Amino acid sequence: MSAHQLYDLADGIALVVAGWDPGHGSYYVSIYEDGDAWPCPSIELGDDATPIAKPEWVLEILDGYATAPAGFVETLRADAEKEGISDMQAVLAVARPASAAYQLDESDVPF
Repeated sequence: MSAHQLYDLADGIALVVAGWDPGHGSYYVSIYEDGDAWPCPSIELGDDATPIAKPEWVLEILDGYATAPAGFVETLRADAEKEGISDMQAVLAVARPASAAYQLDESDVPF
């Protein structure tokens, strides 16, 4: 997963991160306004519900939040070509199952 922090930010914006997410097969943009608590951005696009299929769309999303560096579309495209797409179904098929839930009614809770 690539992650490029952008530094030419609009007023009121604390951080913008954009890149390629092979797990979702999508470019993504995370925008943190002043006062946001890490890791919760104000705007988060590029997951399975809001895929970003083209790197040019990232520039359109950034408008008003940050200015991308020269050649950013090519950088994002190269990230996608290098990292490819992860097959999430294949990952989930080989992942270890979560352990059984704890029985807290028989445990000493320290608070």
